Amino acid sequence: MQSMYTFKQVFACVTRFPRVKPFYIIAVLIPFAGLGAQTHPGAPDDTVAAGKKLYAVQCAYCHGAQGKGDGEASDILFPRPRDFTHGEFRLRSTPKGSPPSDDDLFRTITWGVPGSAMPGFAFLTNAERRSLIEFIKTLSSRLSVPEGRRKPSIDTSGQPPLDADMVQQGHKLYEELQCASCHGNEGKGDGNAVKTLQDDEGFPVLPRNFTTGPFKGGASAKDIFLRISTGMEGTPMTSYGQLGERERWQLAYYVQSLCKANCAATSSEPHVILSARSKAQLPLNNPFSPAWKSAPQMRVPLISLWNRGPAQLPELSVRSLTDGKTIVFLVEWDDSTRDVSTVRPQDFRDSVALQFFAGPGSAPIAMGDRHSEVTIWQWKADWQEQVDGGTSTGMKEAHPFMVDNSYPRPAVAALEAGNQNALVRRASSVEEATARGFGTITPKPAANQHVTGKGIWRDGKWHVVLYRALAGDSGIAARTSMSFAIWNGSESQRNGEKAVSNWNTLVIGR
Repeated sequence: MQSMYTFKQVFACVTRFPRVKPFYIIAVLIPFAGLGAQTHPGAPDDTVAAGKKLYAVQCAYCHGAQGKGDGEASDILFPRPRDFTHGEFRLRSTPKGSPPSDDDLFRTITWGVPGSAMPGFAFLTNAERRSLIEFIKTLSSRLSVPEGRRKPSIDTSGQPPLDADMVQQGHKLYEELQCASCHGNEGKGDGNAVKTLQDDEGFPVLPRNFTTGPFKGGASAKDIFLRISTGMEGTPMTSYGQLGERERWQLAYYVQSLCKANCAATSSEPHVILSARSKAQLPLNNPFSPAWKSAPQMRVPLISLWNRGPAQLPELSVRSLTDGKTIVFLVEWDDSTRDVSTVRPQDFRDSVALQFFAGPGSAPIAMGDRHSEVTIWQWKADWQEQVDGGTSTGMKEAHPFMVDNSYPRPAVAALEAGNQNALVRRASSVEEATARGFGTITPKPAANQHVTGKGIWRDGKWHVVLYRALAGDSGIAARTSMSFAIWNGSESQRNGEKAVSNWNTLVIGR
């Protein structure tokens, strides 16, 4: 049985210098204090206080301690996080110039914003998400207007039926309104004005590619109708509320007709990953073993933290088996290129990481915090190449005519410091590490590196097996939070430029 899931947010890795290649996954997240919010009128003090505390753990690393969109991860996210202090929100059901309704905010927090680094937080309870809303409303005077005094949401109950004439008339409107200047004649987001588009803060803005999506506020005709009616505050996408209601529906139907893919591919519901109990021998190094058929496959949608342009939302699938002593995962994802070197400055590797949290409560997905340690397994394609080929770095292969004046004991200092990148021979293609927040990722000592892996690229797809003993230091308990990240080397992805999932629940079968 398959289940579509989503994920949530960041393994947000950071670097202020995007061309510097890391040797480790870099972390994200520290607890923030001193947010200094004022109580929102009508909201109980304890609700706002609970939201403030939750915001510090789950939101501040992107949106900043004061909600100004300047969190520590903001420099490696594109589009940049919202500045709440301006009170401008792009995904609304309310008229132009009006603040969003509480339901608008609740929907965004729950489902995230596809096509951006904003994940969904459906794993939080309804009460927790409502408390976040009450705290966020204290960050801007524009949002502090009581719900009852705000303009009502735009009525969508009069949606006309879809037919060919509606789409045809919408096409005419698309041309008359010169939508192609931004979105292109075929809706591919390649209009003449693309290079000049900026948001209100001067950052570049990419118009949506209607043929691939994803649509940030949803891909239904109703969702698109609302974007046309309200505009997207802070961006060049203006409101077309001056059009008649039927005309806006016609334009919405035409835009929807341009989508040639699953433009609504998003889901933030946390799901269960079952590690099925197996009495047979575990397929420890064979991603193509028939034994995997006995494990349920879960499909995990991902969000890209750095959205360079039109692209499909990535996803991976995962299966898991255990015999009670060892646990093994099979992770698979599409990748048209096999990137297995980091020797040259222009080279970046393909990689996948699994993150686990087995402690009490919930940890920030951006690699935990000082109260919540997470465990990370990262498989690296270049390390796999070295294990398979018996080489250390691939330097000689990349530069076959170089002069090699190696010392009798090369990289002794690095090896003594525990730098696994200095190893002459590798025992595993996987690195095991722990983290307690932003910038704290720490590889385990060589003696405690117990995760082993095997990755095979075949027909445009990676098939990676990772496994280790279910010992006390594995980071895995009977019920564990689990998330994923993948890097595509051919797209120069590294550090925080990656695709990540939400927390899901790993359950060990009995």
